[in-house]
Amino acid sequence: MSNVNKFKYFNFLIIFIVLSILGSCLVVIFSLYQLKQKELQMLSSHLYGPSPFVFMSTNKEDSEIINNFSEIKKEAFTVFYEIDELSKGYYFHKENYMPPMIKGRFFDEGDFYNQKKIAVVGKNVSESIIKEIKESDYEIIGVMGADYQSDIDRLVYYNLDSLIDLEKESNPFILVSDKNIEAILSELKIQSFDDVSIIQRSSNGTFNFITDESFHPFLTAIILLLLALYSFTMIYCYYFDKNNEIKILWLMGVHYNSFFRVSIMNFILTFTGTYSLISFFSFVYIFVQSQMERLALGHLNNLIMGFFLILFFSMVGIIYFYIRTILRFRMEEYAK
Repeated sequence: MSNVNKFKYFNFLIIFIVLSILGSCLVVIFSLYQLKQKELQMLSSHLYGPSPFVFMSTNKEDSEIINNFSEIKKEAFTVFYEIDELSKGYYFHKENYMPPMIKGRFFDEGDFYNQKKIAVVGKNVSESIIKEIKESDYEIIGVMGADYQSDIDRLVYYNLDSLIDLEKESNPFILVSDKNIEAILSELKIQSFDDVSIIQRSSNGTFNFITDESFHPFLTAIILLLLALYSFTMIYCYYFDKNNEIKILWLMGVHYNSFFRVSIMNFILTFTGTYSLISFFSFVYIFVQSQMERLALGHLNNLIMGFFLILFFSMVGIIYFYIRTILRFRMEEYAK
């Protein structure tokens, strides 16, 4: 290979690597944004999720309702008990959302119905309130807070069963489940809570634009379009630059199928190497920065999906140029 050709090949390789880095960064940035948006959504809704059920009992005391949650075993669910604006009882079965922690830990399943009195507080809860909590014989096991301000910074959560002795009329309970909320509600009624009234909170009031997921499909569609345009542009730049080389090889007796096989292999190896490197650093960043396995695994899943989406769109572009090359050479043969 002449020095001129080596220089051209080196320049094109640099351009292709830069394009690969840009595509990798696009996927990484969108993934990090999506994860942080979901986290912000949960924190801004006090961990309730986008569409929780509110229920109350007109005849039963809170202690009777609380005492029966440990008997529900069918599905994963989380219960919040609204004591007041800033203080809430908390209980989860099987699965729950783990908020970001500054110090200590959040609740786990062993913290409930175990004769314990424990609390988790937000990072902006005042020292006077913390003192009152400790004077009530509660152990504070963790401090919640993200690297930005959110509603959860001022909240206090207590393990729900420690509130069994309350002798008040029923306050609102918030029931959240991603699995089968109807089965859980039916289980409540089986336990003689026929007077339970249920309200589904809608996406209004405090559930505003920040916690509204309705724009997510549009944003996802835009990202998919950008990935498709990016992939096609990258492939177009590559095969446009190789047009003359394909023809020269054709005249030398080398079939274009051979060129496409080699070029596809080179493309996959170069892009995979670049994408893997960018993805690795972004994965390490989010794991170290958040210290949350859930976020790291979510980011990894997004990276894998992004990789295969770019490969898919790129293969569509390669097929387009392959068909175009076939038609081009056929037309030249017919012209002879």
